[in-house]
Amino acid sequence: MKKIVKKINNYIHIFLGGGNRRDTAYLKLYKYRKIIKDAHLIRKQMYLIKYEKLMNSFECSIPISTKLGNNIFFPHFSGIFISVDAAIGDNCIIYQQVTIGSNTLNDAGPKGGAPKIGENVYIGAGAKIIGNVTIGNNVRIGANCIVCQNIPDNATVVMNAPRIIEHRTRRDNNFVDLNTWKKKRMEKNENSSFCADKNEQ
Repeated sequence: MKKIVKKINNYIHIFLGGGNRRDTAYLKLYKYRKIIKDAHLIRKQMYLIKYEKLMNSFECSIPISTKLGNNIFFPHFSGIFISVDAAIGDNCIIYQQVTIGSNTLNDAGPKGGAPKIGENVYIGAGAKIIGNVTIGNNVRIGANCIVCQNIPDNATVVMNAPRIIEHRTRRDNNFVDLNTWKKKRMEKNENSSFCADKNEQ
């Protein structure tokens, strides 16, 4: 019954323009982190379980010990990975599928370690920030960018423009499921083998 009521409340919340539970999940993230920091042992353990459940529900990994600044906004809280040793400043915006990860390779040298993100940084969907790099204040990092070097204050990082390849013939963009594709490939191989045997005769 509680689950049904919760779903109804969620739909009402969406209908009234309040967004869905993914939009507000990051608020729970902050709430749980604060409680875990200040609570006594039993309550702390209880909220650690809730925090882990929240992470699993949205396929995120943001360890409790990761240093998060104030007023960090996650517009689409999904698939976000932040290293335990990373540090993120105040007023950042982090979109879905972002990785802020450590480089722990044996031969990483000075690039080994975790990123330090400044304040008021915008990180677009799918961006990857890896290793011992410092991202300055007021930086914009575009969607799907891979950042492995320091970025100065007030800079924008974007990917190279994609190549456009024009074709003279029409492309077949129909979706084929994997089993059907395997079957067609097998039939094609069998026909090729049959033709080869026939030519040898």
